[in-house]
Amino acid sequence: MGGCPVARIWGAVQVAFEPAHKGYLGSRFAYLGEYETKSVQAGCQEITLVIPEHADLIRPPDQILDVLKETAYRLPVGRAYDQVRIFVYPGDLGDVGGYVRGTEHGVNAGPEIIIQENASIGGPIEFTWRHEYVHTRQSFRLTPELEWFREASANYYAYRTALDSGAITPREYDALLAWSYERNYSQRLVQHGDSEVAYLWGPLVLSRLDAEMRSTSNQTLLDRFRWMNHAETDSDGFSLEQLHHHNASVGKNTKSVSQEFNLTQAPTSKHPPTPAYLTGPRELPVWIRQLWLPANLKILEMLYAFTGILWIVIVGANIASQLGFISRG
Repeated sequence: MGGCPVARIWGAVQVAFEPAHKGYLGSRFAYLGEYETKSVQAGCQEITLVIPEHADLIRPPDQILDVLKETAYRLPVGRAYDQVRIFVYPGDLGDVGGYVRGTEHGVNAGPEIIIQENASIGGPIEFTWRHEYVHTRQSFRLTPELEWFREASANYYAYRTALDSGAITPREYDALLAWSYERNYSQRLVQHGDSEVAYLWGPLVLSRLDAEMRSTSNQTLLDRFRWMNHAETDSDGFSLEQLHHHNASVGKNTKSVSQEFNLTQAPTSKHPPTPAYLTGPRELPVWIRQLWLPANLKILEMLYAFTGILWIVIVGANIASQLGFISRG
């Protein structure tokens, strides 16, 4: 293998790498080859993009960093790493779009992310860059029955930070929840922390929980997020029962919460809870609300533009016809 460094693993196949004259070494990931970096400061945290030479980002690096900086400022939940590195992957990561080492083992995520070059800033399933950044702020350990909260909160706050920063409108936010509500699964959320049901049903549960907290107390779901990051727990991590008891103790002097929604019941249901929509009218069918998804807005704009052009053509043809009739007369 002339000159190639070899990684030797006892009892395993030897792995050889082509020599690299340049690269970037992080604490959990490394890139070998030509690259450039772009960074932004978000308070005491530095967020760095590691961009391979031939990567084709979906947006300019500065725009992506602005999104991440805005997300960081809207997550006052503590436990922020001094530096977060995002390695841009020049290819296809498959269904995941992005990856944070640590979340697959049910423990807190690290300060480094891999995201494929064309991962969208916004879309009907998740805002990948925001979603993966939220993972870096989750320092809590969870029991299997509450593991769904990891992906659910990453998705929910991808939506919520986009809403609060003005990147999407309340109607677009509702459309994202409505799109998730339409997905049908014969699964229970509490048993599927890593599956799509956690990504899609999870934000519905959290939107309801957040709305209940806002209406019955002076706290929000961010307060629970912060509490989970700092509270002491045993080696097994937080359980659903602990979270429910804490919610009840904090809200004990407020008006009673709706009987329609219960944190311990919703994750065990085979049917998604109705999301806490922000805009009305609520009776609009889901398929109409979905028209306000960011991806569909572009299609609507094109249809409106086409309709406008068609109207101008028709009016112009009528005027021309009338003028021709008058001239012949």
